[in-house]
Amino acid sequence: MNVGFLRARISKLDSLLSESKDVLESKKVELAEAKEEMRIIEEKVLKVKQVMKNVESEIQALTKEEAYFELNFKALAASPW
Repeated sequence: MNVGFLRARISKLDSLLSESKDVLESKKVELAEAKEEMRIIEEKVLKVKQVMKNVESEIQALTKEEAYFELNFKALAASPW
């Protein structure tokens, strides 16, 4: 009995299955890398948000200090010589 065509078909199917598994594994690796990159970016965003919060606090403190100095300056400028 000639089964060469069956062997060829099985070989082709096996090849397709192997190819499919390779693509699936490649996509899993790609997804893992993307998730890691997202984690790193989220960490950076959190650090930047903290820096922004600190700078905003410093700006508020400097604004209050500026108002205090302005009052002292005006008082000194208005005082008699």
